Formats: sequence, C-alpha cells, structure tokens
Amino acid sequence: MVNVKKATQVAVGIFVLFSALFAYAQSDFPNKTIQIVVPFSPGGTHDLTARVIGEKMGSLMGVPVVVVNKVGGGASIGTAFVATSKPDGYTLLDGAGSFLTLPMTQANVPYKVTDFTPVGRMVSGNFMIVVHKDLPVKSVSELIAYVKKNPGKISYSAGTSGSIPRLGSEVFKDKAQIDAQYIPFPGMSQGMVALMGNHVQFGIFEVLYCLPQIKAGELRALAIMATQRDPDIPDVPTTAEVGYPDAIAYTYGILYAPAKTPAPVLSRLGSTLERAVQDKGVQEAVIKSGARASYLNSAETKVFIEAEIKRWSEVVKRVKITE
Repeated sequence: MVNVKKATQVAVGIFVLFSALFAYAQSDFPNKTIQIVVPFSPGGTHDLTARVIGEKMGSLMGVPVVVVNKVGGGASIGTAFVATSKPDGYTLLDGAGSFLTLPMTQANVPYKVTDFTPVGRMVSGNFMIVVHKDLPVKSVSELIAYVKKNPGKISYSAGTSGSIPRLGSEVFKDKAQIDAQYIPFPGMSQGMVALMGNHVQFGIFEVLYCLPQIKAGELRALAIMATQRDPDIPDVPTTAEVGYPDAIAYTYGILYAPAKTPAPVLSRLGSTLERAVQDKGVQEAVIKSGARASYLNSAETKVFIEAEIKRWSEVVKRVKITE
C-alpha cells in the first residue's frame, strides 16, 4: 500500500527543490549572452538603435548583448522566432509598429501580439514624405498634382508590408485621391537605396534617417507626417498643416520578451533598459542612428500599445487595407 503521507512529503520536497532552483536561476539572471532579434535588414534605424542600446545594456549587466537580424515576411519571421523562444529573458525582440499592424492586414501571421510582453519603449520619431531631387515637385500639393498627371506610373517606398509608414501612405493616398504604386522592401536601407537611385520617386522615412541626404541635396523634404513640426527640420510643414490631418505616422521601437518570461527577469531587463536609454552617450548615438530616445516602462508601454492597436485598427477598416 502506498504511504500517502510519505509520498506527499516527497512531492512537496521535489516541488520546493525545483522552486528553489528556479528562483536561483532567476536571481542569477543574466549569466550568458542575450540576443535582441531585429526583424529587419542591417543598416536601418531599428538595427542601429538596437545595437547602441543593446551594447549599453550589456555593459550594465556584465554579459554580451548581441543583435541578430532575422529578415522576411514583413518582419514576421524574426518576430515569430522570438515568440516561440524559451521565455527566459535571453531572446528579445526589437518590435517596430509593424509588430502591431501586420496582423491587421495579413492572414496567417505566425505570431500574436499576446505572445509577448513589453519590456519598455526605447525610441520614437516622426516619419516624413520625401522625394528624389529630380522629381519636379517642391510641395505636397505639387506632388499630388504630379501623380495625378501620371496615374499608375509613380512608385514609392514606405517600409515593409503592413508597417505603419505603409498604412500612413495609404491614408494619404486615399485622402489625396492619387494612384501611386507601393514597392515593398525588406528594410529601410534598401528602400532608401531605391529612392536615391530614382527607382522609386518618393518615400516615407524617419526624419533623422533622411536628414543627411536632405542636407546633401539628394532628397527634398515635403512634409512631416505629424500634427507638430519636427525640431530637427522645423522649416518643413506637417501633413496636418497642408490639409491632410489624418495622414499621421510615427515610428517607435519597443523591446519585447516572450509572454511567459518571469517577472524578476522582466524587472531586471526593464531597469537596465531604462538606465541605458537615459544615458547621454546612448541618446546621442541613437540620434545619429536615425531616432530619438523615448523611454516608457512596461506598464506605460502597454497603454501605448493599446492606443496604437485601436487607432490603426480603425484606419485599416476605413481605408480597407489588405496586403
């Protein structure tokens, strides 16, 4: 006959042992390399800012933090990789706006937003409409008139499929009633190369990412896709000012962990991220990478995410965007 009391004591002992080992593993975090998966190609703003912030986080925690680029599927491949990774804090995601909006526009996306929990927001910035220097337009109204004179012949770059610049461009086209062809690229750097080579005629990119080309006279800035002018290029009007207040789009980078990551691990990552983003050297490097440090903690980021999902869900339904 089984000794129930003894069996119970053994079970409790095993539970206590594994609980202690689990607690020790968490308190010992981190003790090996952490990887931040960037689901975009190297050289873009998300890639560069993740490397800057990751390096600082690594120095603060005493372990290497490396960036791994997993490109494809409109950023879904790298995102799905993190979603199915072990929730131990060693595999993280640098998620752009497309992380939230891709499931709204595409069927069978291989992840759910609920597969993740935010560690915190790292960076943010404005998008802007820019044109190649040889395009004979100097304002948004001139761009619209030019596209209407050449229906179906003008193409543009605006992030990956399902991304926020992509959705913002569709709102703009809908309100302006123009026919321009969206060309998807695996990352911002490829889209910029295409624009610089005049393979596409205009584009929607982060402000700071465009500034060097604008200052060199290779690109012409037409409008900031915001309600307020950008301090880095204050002479450029906003889309709201030129009659398109619905064509608003801004960029941000959020650090995510798999949903079941233990709270103590999330807490350590969050506090380290905050210290890294608030470092002046990091902030300066982030600006050079094309964004601006803009920290929100995990709870604040959750509120931000909920507002973004509500806003873009309404846009997708109204404009009927499908990829």
